[in-house]
Amino acid sequence: MTTNSAAPKRGRPPTLTDGKRVTLTLDQATIDRARELGAGNLSLGVRRALEPNSHIPANPEAIT
Repeated sequence: MTTNSAAPKRGRPPTLTDGKRVTLTLDQATIDRARELGAGNLSLGVRRALEPNSHIPANPEAIT
């Protein structure tokens, strides 16, 4: 029996050419807000929240 070493990849292909897979631990409120910002897409919501023109302050100490 032979195995195919070039088996097809599963899942949706990445949409970011320079993206890197990371793991985040977020509370439920943050997850819900990120999904709102990303129209249901958690990753997009996180990216939108971190955009330079975002409403979130650049100074982390300003976040309460």
